[in-house]
Amino acid sequence: MEKLQLVRKRKADAENPRMDPLMRALKALHSAGSPEAMTPEELEHQRRNQEILGRLTAPMAGMEYEELSIGAMPAAWTRLKAPHGDRRVILYCHGGGYTSGNLGYSRVLSSKLAHVTGYDVLSFEYRLAPEHPYPAAVEDAMRAWDYLMYQGYGAENVTVAGDSAGGNLALVLCRRLKAAGRRMPRALLLMSPWTDMTMSGASYRERVESDPMLTPEYIEAVRRAYAGDRDLHDPDLSPLLGDLGSFPPTLIQVGDHEILYSDSASLAAALRAAHVWDEVAGRLHAPAASLSGGQQQRLCLARALALEPDILLLDEPTASLDPASTVAVEQSLKALRGQTTLLLVSHDEAQAARLADLRVHLQGGRLA
Repeated sequence: MEKLQLVRKRKADAENPRMDPLMRALKALHSAGSPEAMTPEELEHQRRNQEILGRLTAPMAGMEYEELSIGAMPAAWTRLKAPHGDRRVILYCHGGGYTSGNLGYSRVLSSKLAHVTGYDVLSFEYRLAPEHPYPAAVEDAMRAWDYLMYQGYGAENVTVAGDSAGGNLALVLCRRLKAAGRRMPRALLLMSPWTDMTMSGASYRERVESDPMLTPEYIEAVRRAYAGDRDLHDPDLSPLLGDLGSFPPTLIQVGDHEILYSDSASLAAALRAAHVWDEVAGRLHAPAASLSGGQQQRLCLARALALEPDILLLDEPTASLDPASTVAVEQSLKALRGQTTLLLVSHDEAQAARLADLRVHLQGGRLA
């Protein structure tokens, strides 16, 4: 069995007194061991500690917890004791770099998801690397999805959630469903998803010192354990690099100081681009006049952005558009924050309030 290399980040960082106690515990787990190779015994010790930590810290008040087996795979339902009666559920894919994590560890987020949504949450204990490298976890995620379908939950009633490597797994599950021509989940909820195993994002270099949990060495180690010698550009490993068209609505949460920040930001941009592409992919040879007003406006916006301007002047960009098209154009403009300076001219004060960081009012040609 290949040894898993995990490197401890500076002790001072792990003991940062400003860190939440739970975050300090999690960071200690992720940086456990010495700079030397971890043995299988040390890795198993890390997994046991995660199990204990999850069972001790999960907020289970008002919750019911029911363990079950999906074939030979351990799984568990977390639900409110007073359910709302809705048939919608969350399929939760735990994090842990594909090398750790278990049902106890899953309790922390599964209980919080159940509490804030009121939905039943199904978590599952997929097989871990290095004992079970890719594609074992993907096969287990598909098994959990099929279990929900056999239980009578329609795809439209299932939200797939995942954190870190679990976010990667949730995206790859959608890729597999799409490739098989099957229905996609209702939505994706991704927390600090690991979307690019090539580690090409700037945050892998710029946020090394500020990340509260992960180190590049840890990510490289678990990547090697899971992917082995496979091409890291394979979308089943780096879903960011694949076709994201027709993916469900997706909520992405990530912290400003995380090493995985670039993975989240790039995924958000790629999903936006993919959804616009879905609208026009079958009309590439049609005249631009055949597009809707909102599509034409976004086409003009894309043409202007291709020139990489320092400042973009927008004069009534949503004039004469229907409400749905206005929302689409505004979402495109919001996505440009931090990329270029926008100067917006609009008679719609509510729109200016939604989009602008700084507003100037003109009345009769003068500053009001």
